[in-house]
Amino acid sequence: MEFREFIYILKVAEEKSFSTAAKKLFITQPSLSQYIIRVEENLGVRLFDRSSVPITLTYAGEQFIEMARDILNLRQQLQKRMDDIANLKNERITIGISQYRGKYFLPKVLPAFQESYPGVEVVIREDSALGLENLVHMGEVDFSIQILPIRSKGIKYTVICEEDYLIAVSPQHAINVSSSIDKKISSYPVINLSDLQDEKFILLKPGFPGRTIADRIFEREGFYPKSILETRSLETAHALAASGFGVAFVSEILITYCAPQLRAKYFFIKNCSPGQVVLIATYKENAYLSKATLAFLEIAKQVFK
Repeated sequence: MEFREFIYILKVAEEKSFSTAAKKLFITQPSLSQYIIRVEENLGVRLFDRSSVPITLTYAGEQFIEMARDILNLRQQLQKRMDDIANLKNERITIGISQYRGKYFLPKVLPAFQESYPGVEVVIREDSALGLENLVHMGEVDFSIQILPIRSKGIKYTVICEEDYLIAVSPQHAINVSSSIDKKISSYPVINLSDLQDEKFILLKPGFPGRTIADRIFEREGFYPKSILETRSLETAHALAASGFGVAFVSEILITYCAPQLRAKYFFIKNCSPGQVVLIATYKENAYLSKATLAFLEIAKQVFK
């Protein structure tokens, strides 16, 4: 079999449509259908159930897809090894990252990387946290920039840096924290989260890593806010807290990019062992990490050291 046939079958399985897959592969639908029929005849099995709409994989098709991904993955790793031998010339790395994290991470790291490795092309794939894990698992990115925790099996990671998870309130908020403030840690006063249990919290929606961190903090403190507003954006939560709408968790890196007039009042959470945002680079278990990938990660760690 040719690698092209693996790619064609994977695309049909992904799109669940011969016509859509053909458009994205830039070939005609009849040609694509003939390619796959030829493969099925050579294998002696049907890979797709064409009687359903959208089309689905047969049991044989499921097994084929699993092995095809591994085969193409090995091919990519072989190409990466050859690229390394060519001394990082004309190499490409593909990075997965969220839109929120990309705004703070990429402007700091990409210029430093391009200055040291001008011959390496960088491709960015933006997605949600779970989407980034899927991109890693499918081998569509070399690595993804995310925060702990990760939920998918077969994924490993290396830590880039840690950020404090802080409480944000309006500068005019009349929170009585006089008994909670112990000392200064990283320029922020320390507060007992239990002093805020009657406050309205603005949280990320369930499933977001930042929400998982918040839920663990509440579990440790032994209470859960009675009234909450949920959002998909940490920036929205921060802006609402700064306006006086409620209380929000924010990562410290967001504050450094926020205009002074838009900032809130911030507190470090006392004894907050799960209260750090751990920024990581995730990659598929047993994946070959090219020299360009390793160089990028090393520069990222130095930038955020």
